[in-house]
Amino acid sequence: MVWSTACAHPAAVGENQLKQDFLWTVGNARSFFLGFPPQDIRFTGVRLTYHYLQELLCAGLSAVSGVSCYDLLAFWLAPLWMLCCCTCLWRTARLLCFESRRAAAWVCILSVFAGGCGYLFSLFGQSRAFSSNLLYHLVTNVNACASALCYVCILVALVCLAARADWKVPFFQYVVTICAVLMLLVCKEPVGLLAVLALCAAAAVRFLQRKARPAELLFAVLCLGVAFFFYRLLFFAGANNIAVGFSGTLSKSDLADLLLLCEHAGRVWYYLAIVPLWILNSFLLSPAVVGPWLVVALRDLFRLGSLSAERLFLHAGAVGELLAYCLFDHYAMSQIYFFFFALWCMALLL
Repeated sequence: MVWSTACAHPAAVGENQLKQDFLWTVGNARSFFLGFPPQDIRFTGVRLTYHYLQELLCAGLSAVSGVSCYDLLAFWLAPLWMLCCCTCLWRTARLLCFESRRAAAWVCILSVFAGGCGYLFSLFGQSRAFSSNLLYHLVTNVNACASALCYVCILVALVCLAARADWKVPFFQYVVTICAVLMLLVCKEPVGLLAVLALCAAAAVRFLQRKARPAELLFAVLCLGVAFFFYRLLFFAGANNIAVGFSGTLSKSDLADLLLLCEHAGRVWYYLAIVPLWILNSFLLSPAVVGPWLVVALRDLFRLGSLSAERLFLHAGAVGELLAYCLFDHYAMSQIYFFFFALWCMALLL
C-alpha cells in the first residue's frame, strides 16, 4: 500500500511527486519493446548496462498480459515481491537457525527492523541522522530491494547448506546455486559479484586450513568465472559509473563534519581516522546488529583456523560488503545496498 500510494499515476489521483528512479525503471522496461539489448532512456544509442532483471520481467509480463509497464511496476509486482521477500527471509532464517522459530524471528527482526540511531535522533528533530535502514528501502524501492533480497536469501541458504554437508551435495544443488548466482547478478549485479567473491575468499581460507574439498574449490572458481563473464557481457561500459575512494561514503554521512575536521588536522590524522570512522558509521547505522557482530568477528578471528565453511562465507560476505559500502561512491548513494547484504550476513552470525 505504501509503494502503490507513492507510485499512483498523477492523472488518476490529481497530483503526485513520482520518484525519478521509478520513472527510469518504467522507461527502461519500455525500452525492451524497441529491441534487445535495451537502451538507457537517459541517452541516445547507449546500451543499458544495468542490472535489469526487473525491467526484463516487467516487459515480458506486459507483452503477454497487455498491462502497461507502469501499472505492473506500481501495483501488481510490488505485493508479489514483498510476499516473496518475507517468505525467503523467514525460510532462510529457519533453515540456517536449525528450524528454531525464536532464533529465526530474531534474525529477521534484527536485519529488517534494526534501523540504527535514526529513530532516536528523530526525537531531537534530526530525522535523517543515521536513518538508512532496510525496512525503508523495502517499502520505497520494492522492485530493486525486495527482489534482490529474495535472491540473496536463496544464494546464502544454498551455499550454507552445502557447506554444512561438507560440499557433498547432489549435482542438481550445484546447478541451482549457479542459477541463483546468475539471477542475483542480473537483479543486483554489484551485490552478486561480492557474494561470489565472499564464496571464493571462504574457499581460499579453507584451502589454507587444508580442509577444502575439491568440489568446493572447483565450484568457487566456476562461480567466479560465471560472475566475471556476465559482468563483462552485460554491465561493462555504459553510463552508470561509480567512484572508488576512502571518503566518498563518509562525506555523505552524518560524520562528514568529523571527517572534515580530521582532514584539516593533517593527512596523517586523516588516514588514521578513516577506518575508525568507517566502523563508527556502520555501527551507528545499525548498532543492534553491527555491535554484537564486531564482538563475534573478533572472537572468531582468534580461532580462524577452526572456523566452519559456513561461518567463513558469512564473515567474508559481511566484511566484503562493508568494505564495498565504505569504498565505493555512487552519486545516488546506491552503495547502501552493500551494507544491507552485510547486515543480513551479520544477523545470521549472531
